[in-house]
Amino acid sequence: MDDRRTDNRTRPCPATAGFTLIELLVVIAIIAVLISILLPSLGAARGVAKATRELAAAQQTMIALQLYAQDNGGRYLPGMPDRREVSGRSAPLDGQGDAIDDPLTAQRYPWRLAPYFDYNFRGLYGDDKALAALQERYADFVYTVSLFPSLGMNVAYVGGSVNHLGDTTSQRIFGKVFLERDDQANRPTEVIAFASARFRGSLTLAELPDPEGFFRVEPPTFGVGWQESYDPDAEAPGVNSGFVSLRHGNKAVTAMLDGHAEILGWDDLRDMRRWADQATSEDWVPEPR
Repeated sequence: MDDRRTDNRTRPCPATAGFTLIELLVVIAIIAVLISILLPSLGAARGVAKATRELAAAQQTMIALQLYAQDNGGRYLPGMPDRREVSGRSAPLDGQGDAIDDPLTAQRYPWRLAPYFDYNFRGLYGDDKALAALQERYADFVYTVSLFPSLGMNVAYVGGSVNHLGDTTSQRIFGKVFLERDDQANRPTEVIAFASARFRGSLTLAELPDPEGFFRVEPPTFGVGWQESYDPDAEAPGVNSGFVSLRHGNKAVTAMLDGHAEILGWDDLRDMRRWADQATSEDWVPEPR
């Protein structure tokens, strides 16, 4: 037997290398730095994606508005018609083909434009999850879905509104301040038909994925007029910004009469020439004839 042979069972094992506490702390610090760098980028990417989806929705809504005009002798969809215009045989239909007999629901634009996007409200509400949550939370889906589309219509100056100088008495005093037909606009590339909207009240969509929306937006010099600066947390968004929402990096998605969509900031949105085709200055207001 060879005495030089060594028993492997008694051979000492080398020490196993491992991370020291300092090395672990360094790795954790590096990971934290990388996360802090990446998170703003991911947030920005999500913001861009949301703005892109809403821009696409704005363009689709304008296509629907233009198709409505084609089917109605060139007349724009009234922004807020008289109740008699949306009752009886003139009442819009819901997705099941039944007449909508509630005048407030029928007056708002979503159901009257619904046939032109196949009754698919996904574009107006951001995604299917928002619609599903809306349908689950509120029993009267037909009523509620008419209230909070992400885009509000410029009811005062596109199509006309009985609540915004579009009634018979106001028209005798001021004339028709709104565009009634698609061939009347002198500046279709500049005049806003729809814009990102918001609302706050007893009935809100605060629990939904994309809660901000309202069926109308109001121009800066209409009524009490907009406040000097935008407040994202305003208790009265109608007073602060005419229900317009600057949710895309302090800007709002807007859809113009010619069909294109763009994002505008506070200063551009406060210019009345963006809202009324006949406006001649930033602070223009309708005057009696």
